[in-house]
Amino acid sequence: MAKLADAKDFELRRTHEAVDSATSEHARTKDDHSRLMVEAQALQRNLDGQLAQKADLQRTAENEDARCRELQSQAFERETRLRNIDDQLLVSRKE
Repeated sequence: MAKLADAKDFELRRTHEAVDSATSEHARTKDDHSRLMVEAQALQRNLDGQLAQKADLQRTAENEDARCRELQSQAFERETRLRNIDDQLLVSRKE
């Protein structure tokens, strides 16, 4: 009977140790989770900022491309006008 009581007492102590260990691990896991959630939120804010900056840069690039096309068009138009004027000047000198 004493052996049975000692075995049950031993089993109970091991169960308490396992519960204490599991409780400690659970608390540590909750702390890690909280820390990782804070880190994830900071990373998400950083990502959102980077994506906003990227969108701004894309808009700027698109505006610059449009401006460049417009300037190229104006330059082509002026070169054409200059050639026509040069041609007219050459014709008038020959006459």
